[in-house]
Amino acid sequence: MNRRMEPQTRTSLLYQQARRHHQLGEFGEAVGLYAQVLTARPRHTPTLLYLGEIAWQTGNLDQAIVLLTRALAIDPQYTAAHDLLWQVYKAQGDFAAAERVLRRLIEIRSYDGYNYYHLALLQQELGNRLEARQLFEQAIRYKPDDGRIIAAFGDLLHAMGHIADAAAKYRQALMHDPRNADYHFQFGYLLTWCGQTQEGLAHIDRAVLLDPANTVLRQRRAKALLKAGMLREGFMAAQRSEVHWNGEAISGRLLVYGASDIADILQFARYLPQIKARCGRLILALPRSLMKLFSNLHCVDEIIEATETGLREAQAEQTVSFAALPFVMGTTLESIPSHTPYLFADPFLTHSWVKRLNWKSFKIGLVWSQTEDQQPAISASDLERLVSLPGISWYSLQAEKQIGEETARYTLPITDCTASLRDYADQAALAANMDLIIAIDSPAAHLAAAIGRPVWALLPFDANWRWLHQREDSPWYPTMRLFRQNQPGDWDEVLRRVAEALGPQSRPFRQFQPLQGKPREFFAETAVTY
Repeated sequence: MNRRMEPQTRTSLLYQQARRHHQLGEFGEAVGLYAQVLTARPRHTPTLLYLGEIAWQTGNLDQAIVLLTRALAIDPQYTAAHDLLWQVYKAQGDFAAAERVLRRLIEIRSYDGYNYYHLALLQQELGNRLEARQLFEQAIRYKPDDGRIIAAFGDLLHAMGHIADAAAKYRQALMHDPRNADYHFQFGYLLTWCGQTQEGLAHIDRAVLLDPANTVLRQRRAKALLKAGMLREGFMAAQRSEVHWNGEAISGRLLVYGASDIADILQFARYLPQIKARCGRLILALPRSLMKLFSNLHCVDEIIEATETGLREAQAEQTVSFAALPFVMGTTLESIPSHTPYLFADPFLTHSWVKRLNWKSFKIGLVWSQTEDQQPAISASDLERLVSLPGISWYSLQAEKQIGEETARYTLPITDCTASLRDYADQAALAANMDLIIAIDSPAAHLAAAIGRPVWALLPFDANWRWLHQREDSPWYPTMRLFRQNQPGDWDEVLRRVAEALGPQSRPFRQFQPLQGKPREFFAETAVTY
């Protein structure tokens, strides 16, 4: 570059070259040129801004904050620097600082709807939903035609449990962006929730047509169909590319495998007698924690552990997953095989609890949290109202080792059985002795219902597809009663209803029955190799 050129002109050209390199992603060259600009003009705020942007883009968040703060010290009204700085703070995890910067932006430009929108999203992430709602309303006041803001407001209303209002926002967002697949799906999902199933599914199908390569959207469509009670269509959509055995009769070995989703295995084990009728030899591949529980099923010929080696060496003519069984069997809402029990507690393990239980009171097994599957959890402190009811003995059916410490910290009258629950066979044996099991949506709830015990399931507001829409009973489990949240996150109201339902008249005692017979009489015909 010509050094005789006027300094201001030369600096301007350096800045333009730096911007070109920056836009091309050539950060090294851009930084070198930006540095020359700052040498000539140390107070050049655009250069400080873009150096801060490069620092942010390359993960140097502390350096980005230094550069942007320096730019704002020179020009406190520099909105572009404010707008980048709050994002850097958020990426750093400093939500309080990000909020301060956004509020300063609103002071500078109170007419910019996007500032309200970003602050609303931040408040929503922090759990401040009421303030987020007010900010969304302000954002829409200044940006009434922005479908993204309107749909985000719909997301918030949905999370708050205002289903009809949320649906109205998605409808409004679609008026401004009718080809947005996400808006169609969310609107359709909420319509099915409100009972407008056909219109809702039409929007969900429209979403898939608009974004056919989106596999997540297809999975969500399958779950929406299942939740609407359209089981045949939902299972078909969920298992379209995963089914190996299609249900035809075979004379050889059929391997039914399950690995990670324990709830699927426990819920769909009901199909095993029908599956056995269609094959010569039925082999199960299961997690080790389930192998003993399944070992006493008449219809099962062999059990192996569901490891890569075990599956590879199984030598089965056909394979199918537990999750695919409802589809293979053509399940509809009316044809669910709902007879229980279809799993059975080991009578000797069951009898081993006799001297450890209080048979003079009503016995309830309790499951209120579950760390491994990240299910909605009830805090131990919320349980105080429930477990203070007189005439009830409470037993923890949970296997997590921290449960005993949690109940002890809150001095809750819950007997901690963790040390004796080595696997699901142990859990089934304890559940078999209970008069009632009260549990969040968890494998323990499925297990207790599968062995035929009365279960009260505590469900979050937007519950899993298994429990359908707004039902208090389950077509899968005749001994189960559902208690749903009326508002997202509100377990207190759910526990109040449970406490009211636990009046003395609803407590039929389970009579103690001494174990009779010898081991071989129980299991001579049901022994399974595992």
